[in-house]
Amino acid sequence: TSTIELLGLSVSVYESPHPLQAFVYTKNGSFATGEGSLEHWTPVPLVRPTIMGKGYTKDTVLRFVDPVSIPSGRLQGLYVTLTKAALYTSSSYKPVGEVVSQSDHLQILVGKSAVTPPHPSGIASSTPRIFNGRLDYRVQEKVTDEEEDASDLWLSPEE
Repeated sequence: TSTIELLGLSVSVYESPHPLQAFVYTKNGSFATGEGSLEHWTPVPLVRPTIMGKGYTKDTVLRFVDPVSIPSGRLQGLYVTLTKAALYTSSSYKPVGEVVSQSDHLQILVGKSAVTPPHPSGIASSTPRIFNGRLDYRVQEKVTDEEEDASDLWLSPEE
């Protein structure tokens, strides 16, 4: 089995002369079960929560203080918001929950965008949206060998 450690993400933010505050939340399972309230979400502390919008073609990096661990097979919701409606998103012709991108280790599903930042007490949703960004992650492969009892040994794919 493997675990993905999400280290941060990059988003596209409208160019802005003023600093913005970024907020990231996560939850085990679909975002839809927590839609309408942030009480179901866990804040993800950011190394630098104050950002400057750089425009569509330049990534704005949101590095996490601690990785978000996602065990193999788990659906993990992510919610990103700013103090101003400045995230670039794309409409989707696919319905919410459909796969839009995948690798050997993870899948990105169609989600929704919230229309009332920041920290909406009720997350009002709009049409299906696709995440415009990049995920910075590593995969930890758990090695189990009954003969050597290596159940606590973790190897990084870079090794």
